[in-house]
Amino acid sequence: MLDKLQTAALARVPGLKISWVKFLSIIAIALPPLVLAAALIKYSVNVPFWDQWELVTLIQKLHNGTAGFSDFFAQHNEHRIFFPRIVMVVLAYITSWNTKFEVAANVVLAASSMWFLWLMLRKTLTERRLIFAITFLISLILFSPVQFENWMWGWQIQWYLNILGLILALWALTTWRTKNVLAKLILAGLGATLATYSLASGFFVWIICLPIIWTSKDFRRFLPYWIFAAAIVVGAHYIGYVDPSYHPSKMLFLQEPVQFTVYLLVYIGRPLPWDFLVGVPVAIAYLTVVANSLIYYFQNFKNKLQLILPWLCLGLYSLLAAISTDMSRLGLGVEQSYASRYSTLSMLFLISLVVILAKIIELSPTKVKKIMLIILATITILVAANYAKGLLQMKERHIYLLNVKQCAQTATSENDECLLLLYPNKQSVWPRLEYLRSIHWGGL
Repeated sequence: MLDKLQTAALARVPGLKISWVKFLSIIAIALPPLVLAAALIKYSVNVPFWDQWELVTLIQKLHNGTAGFSDFFAQHNEHRIFFPRIVMVVLAYITSWNTKFEVAANVVLAASSMWFLWLMLRKTLTERRLIFAITFLISLILFSPVQFENWMWGWQIQWYLNILGLILALWALTTWRTKNVLAKLILAGLGATLATYSLASGFFVWIICLPIIWTSKDFRRFLPYWIFAAAIVVGAHYIGYVDPSYHPSKMLFLQEPVQFTVYLLVYIGRPLPWDFLVGVPVAIAYLTVVANSLIYYFQNFKNKLQLILPWLCLGLYSLLAAISTDMSRLGLGVEQSYASRYSTLSMLFLISLVVILAKIIELSPTKVKKIMLIILATITILVAANYAKGLLQMKERHIYLLNVKQCAQTATSENDECLLLLYPNKQSVWPRLEYLRSIHWGGL
């Protein structure tokens, strides 16, 4: 009898109920990255693939003592992957270049970005249950296997370093609690530099931070210094820069405006449609929601614009990256816009929308709240469907990578046709493969 009374008394303690809700919410938020990690443990393969073979030349130079700053700073396509090269080389030396550790690093970097996003979200929203719900949805988007190409390919660490630099800059300017304004700007500048020298679109970080700096009295007086730093960092990126001759013309969009628009729509909407063929209509509906949500917010809550400003900047970065990619890759075909790797940046646009919708829910009357909740529920269903599809695509990529590994282990000469699975040039990859075999790195 006493036990029953104690149980009833404990059930009436509000704090206890909240703790259980919080516990279950944390489990739900952790589920997407945990499922992803389990899938990566099962499906990732320890073998260099395509662009990763470019790293072998740098490893050889390091072993010979001839590597210098220029080797790390060297251009790769349109990018200066200075920081990714450093991370990959360090991991290679620690693990005898077990590429699975690069895959693990991708997840760690994404988890770091998630942490800063959560800190930003706590400043934007006030309702606890809504914070947990939106954090779960962001987790589902950020850790979606729809990005399988990047998750399973260690070379793509550049994408996750780029995003971390972007989010670090936004967090430093809008959420970091230090009263030292200069420290905030310096950290934001370091984040922008990390993004710039991880992926070519990183220089947009310097641009999308401008609205935050301009609208803050504390930051505005440092604006000339921010512009000067941006000019130095971005300018250095183009020292000795050569536009890749094997890439299509960046002016093609002037001749193909319809194709350019389709490419952009599919790119931006990539985290939502389950197939390329429905990409355009889904993206149009998606952007309609974005436009109407922003118009509603500006009309009704203009005095609270500062609360969503970092999220607007996050979405703007994704949009600028989409336009830049569209201009650079349109010549490769519109279908390329649906590539898995691009969803890593386009998902930032979706995260931006999700947070803005959540803020509208907090500030609006009941009728508007219901509409926003329906939209968020629809987004959740579409993202979850893509999450499940991504797991199946990871399994398919696993089979392909097993064939790559088998070739790397069994190829006997540069004439072996299977070498094209490793790298598009057999004559280039063969001596690099022999070198890795001689030092037993890369799982060989």
